[in-house]
Amino acid sequence: MLTFIIGFAVARQVFGLFEERHKSFLASVWGLTVSELAFVAWHWTIAYQITAGLRIPAYAIIIMLLGIVAIATYESYQKHTHVRLKDIQLPLVFASLAVLIILLLFSGLWDAATL
Repeated sequence: MLTFIIGFAVARQVFGLFEERHKSFLASVWGLTVSELAFVAWHWTIAYQITAGLRIPAYAIIIMLLGIVAIATYESYQKHTHVRLKDIQLPLVFASLAVLIILLLFSGLWDAATL
C-alpha cells in the first residue's frame, strides 16, 4: 500500500508540471504499476551498498529508470500529440541496458543461466 501511495504522489507531482486534466487517473495507474512491480520484487530483494549505512534496492533503481522512460514518452506525446521514437530513443536504450545489466550481471542470474 505504501508503494502505491509513493508512486501516486510522485506521478501527481510530475503531472503537475504539465497541463493535464486527468492527473488523478494517470497518477493512479502509475501508482498501481509501481505497487504491482513491488509485489513481484518482494520475492527478489537485492540491495546495493553505497556507503556503510546506505543500501539501495534494485527495485528502486528499476522503477526510477522506468519513470524516466515514462516521463520522456509523456513529454513527447504532449509536445507532438503522438510519441516520436526520436524523443524516447535515448532514455529507452539507456534504461533497457541498465535494467539488463542489473538483472543479468549484478543479481546472479547470469551465473545460474550459464550452469
